[in-house]
Amino acid sequence: MLDKVNLGELLALYVFDREFHFAVDDLMTEEFFDHPLYRQVFSVAREFYQNYGDVPSQEAFNAFVVQKYPQTTVQELELFWRSHRRESSLATKRFYLDHLQELRRIRIAQEVIRKGIEQVSQGKVDDFVHEVVSSLSFQEKDIRTVFFRRDLERMIQSLSNVEEERTLTLFPTLDSYLGGGFARRELIIILGGTGVGKTAFLVNLAWSAILQEKKVFYYTFEVSAERIVMRLLSLILSQNYQEILIDPQKAIQKLDEHVMSALFNNFIVVEAPTFSMTTAQLDSNIEKLVMQGQIPDIVFVDYADIMLSQRSYRERWLELETSYMELRSIAMKRNLVMVTASQITREGADAKQIRLEHVKGSYGKTHNADVVLSLNRTPEDKYKDNQIRLYINKNRNNIADQDVILKVDYETMTFMEAGSKGNVSSSNFLV
Repeated sequence: MLDKVNLGELLALYVFDREFHFAVDDLMTEEFFDHPLYRQVFSVAREFYQNYGDVPSQEAFNAFVVQKYPQTTVQELELFWRSHRRESSLATKRFYLDHLQELRRIRIAQEVIRKGIEQVSQGKVDDFVHEVVSSLSFQEKDIRTVFFRRDLERMIQSLSNVEEERTLTLFPTLDSYLGGGFARRELIIILGGTGVGKTAFLVNLAWSAILQEKKVFYYTFEVSAERIVMRLLSLILSQNYQEILIDPQKAIQKLDEHVMSALFNNFIVVEAPTFSMTTAQLDSNIEKLVMQGQIPDIVFVDYADIMLSQRSYRERWLELETSYMELRSIAMKRNLVMVTASQITREGADAKQIRLEHVKGSYGKTHNADVVLSLNRTPEDKYKDNQIRLYINKNRNNIADQDVILKVDYETMTFMEAGSKGNVSSSNFLV
């Protein structure tokens, strides 16, 4: 691929354009150059920048090269500069940068394949998959360098756009505490004990997002895709699923006549067996759907604790923390909201109020989260108008340590804020 590149011009930029040098330094090697003079210039330039941070002048650089390589003459160097040193456009520099990044990816891919042959032969397929994703998914564009004053207006505008693009939960009090709902590039964790309704709550949040014309991906590793679909249908139609199964055609007709029916294909369910999908495979599956034109605004993972770890550690808590860290990385890379759930310990199940220390497996899972909400229900709550207390355990950018009282219709698994006159399942909901 180097046949597309003017190596002389590339090398001149590397030597005398400080900004370009630091942008491409880790992408270039001596192996790019066959000619001894080019290799000498490259080697000296790298040494010069490492020692001094810049090249003072063409004359000083020439003298340094001749001192280190006596067989090279100043005349040769001057001829080289006359042939290749020129005022290069910004477009030219960007072309070289993109080209070098692609070359690096090719080199990395070749190395990964070489290692992968050995890993696969040893049965370490998951290690090979992790190596491929971790080595090749990184892009230079994922790194952003911001100069405070120069980029201030752009940063303010960018943050304003993030705030405007929040996904409301449609629980008014909760949204007010969250600053207007869930923000992109953030990880949300829902805590709750067995049977409290974590999946049902996730489906309610998904329905809220659909009503706002968001594209929703729902990954389920425990509950079947059929039951997730049925829970959403029950929520939309305000019917329990037994009633729906008695006359499914009537339910489908009612769904098609729903005022929001045009949005229903915005909900995509992906089912995988428990402990079968890694975060790398999840990211790959998202990419496949993106290639089909399905670009998610919000992704639900039900739930992260039962995903397969990409690496085997002696301690399970390390695997869990890594999975949550990688989910947040996907949210940031793909500019989406990532929502998952986590089990709690027995102490948490017995407690009146779930705390972060009640997270099952690893307290460190919550370190990676931007928002942590817990579903709290005592026996008294259950028999008090089916009440659940939604507690904000963590809220990185807004208000935390607050309760929101929810009521649950267990017939349709519909969550609504206590005191509200309706809920998001009502068929006349308009956005």
